Amino acid sequence: MSARSGDSPLEPSPHPPDQQKQGPAVPRLTLRKKIVFALVLLAGLGTAAEVVARVGFFFVRGLDPFYLTYGFGRVYDKPSDRKAGYFKFHPHTTVRQTVAGRIIPMRINNLGLRGPDAPPDKPPDTFRVVTLGGSSTFGYYVEDGQEYPRVLERLLQDLYPGLRIEVINAAIPTFQSSHILELTRKEIFALRPDLITFYEGCNDANHPRDEEELGLATRAKFWLHHHSALYLASSGLLRRAYNALVRRAGRDVLFGGEHLMLAYSVPKAEAEPIRESIRRKFRANLDALIRLTRGNGVPIVLARQAYTTHFAEEEVRGEQAGRLGTYADELAEVRREYDASGALPATRLTMLCHADLMEIVEDLARRHDLPLADGIAAVDRDRSQMLSYVHLSPPANEWVAQAFLDTIVRSGIIDRAAASDAR
Repeated sequence: MSARSGDSPLEPSPHPPDQQKQGPAVPRLTLRKKIVFALVLLAGLGTAAEVVARVGFFFVRGLDPFYLTYGFGRVYDKPSDRKAGYFKFHPHTTVRQTVAGRIIPMRINNLGLRGPDAPPDKPPDTFRVVTLGGSSTFGYYVEDGQEYPRVLERLLQDLYPGLRIEVINAAIPTFQSSHILELTRKEIFALRPDLITFYEGCNDANHPRDEEELGLATRAKFWLHHHSALYLASSGLLRRAYNALVRRAGRDVLFGGEHLMLAYSVPKAEAEPIRESIRRKFRANLDALIRLTRGNGVPIVLARQAYTTHFAEEEVRGEQAGRLGTYADELAEVRREYDASGALPATRLTMLCHADLMEIVEDLARRHDLPLADGIAAVDRDRSQMLSYVHLSPPANEWVAQAFLDTIVRSGIIDRAAASDAR
């Protein structure tokens, strides 16, 4: 049978079968557009998660509006003061810390420091004490009025009822000796203190590098910590995950050993240069601070700071507390481990570093003939009152305040000042 006219059953179709039933061809996304799309999607998901975290904190923590603007309200004055070599809090704000599920609000005064407002110009007939340090002096873990500078103020006032005593807590969390030195140089003497105290060492022992030496990864972590509620909510999980990674890798993968509170082992060949670097910087800074106070005619009292590595950054409670022993016991235990194995976990290495710095404190007190308060002996009576590696419970804050009180009284600093004013 012949084909009808116009039919060409044997001729191939000009279009492949899979295109004959399709509409117009859709252009494919380029690799660049795919990357942009993925980044936009991730940014959207991240923003949504951040919003959820902020709202969650808002409801969980008592409808506190602080968390709705977390990181973008006026809390830290870090950016503007970084060039000065230190940072402070914005005046008349509140810092919040969560301890065992409870929120502790910490009042920041007119000076950008913790505590009640204090007039920049010292009132007449006032003996003004300024306490320098980090978070253990600032008073992490305890409520307003329980930190040892406030306790010291009450003890001194009870002992000298005829003199108005004022203690200004000039400590800032994370402050190292370099920050303390710069804060003192630029601001403290304008307050006309009659006495300065120094209680620190932990932050230097934990951070081999100064803040200006930190790498990009550490700076990014700090920024997230102070600006992201999502990071704040997941920080515990992230810390445990990173510690597991560090333990497996045997080194600080991202941050290059900028913080020693991590689960990796440091051999003696690496540990000794770390210890020497920390010792050198701390001695130079503390010696400069002493000379600075003397040059301005202000007496200074140094102190040995209580410390433990048994619990790293975990809150101390329960049966573990009974195994603490004294500071000297723990130090001897760490030294035996170091000598026997030729290495230490980085967290344990901080104990050696801290002991090195306390020896420097003692040495400089002797060289400059300065009063020395013994915070270590004060807390050794019951180290279960240490709420972390360095932070103190209310009773331990009272013990440290008493150690300062006893040292100040023995030194005769207030009696001499009162006699001078009377003349």
